[in-house]
Amino acid sequence: LGTSLPDAFASKTAATTDLHADNSVGNVTGSNSVNVFLGLGLPWMIATIVWAIRGSDATWNSRFQHDADLEWLG
Repeated sequence: LGTSLPDAFASKTAATTDLHADNSVGNVTGSNSVNVFLGLGLPWMIATIVWAIRGSDATWNSRFQHDADLEWLG
């Protein structure tokens, strides 16, 4: 809601003032892309940096090592 509400107002304003509402479609597409890329990419990047610095420990190995081995792919 924090990033969507201002985008909704901007899209409504663009839709009512523009003849063909092209700006509102571009605003929705652009804002959703930014929300997804930042919402998924930023935490993923931070976690990657933290795990690269700290390394894996016994807790990590017990929870995630079977996923990292890739043996389950066949």
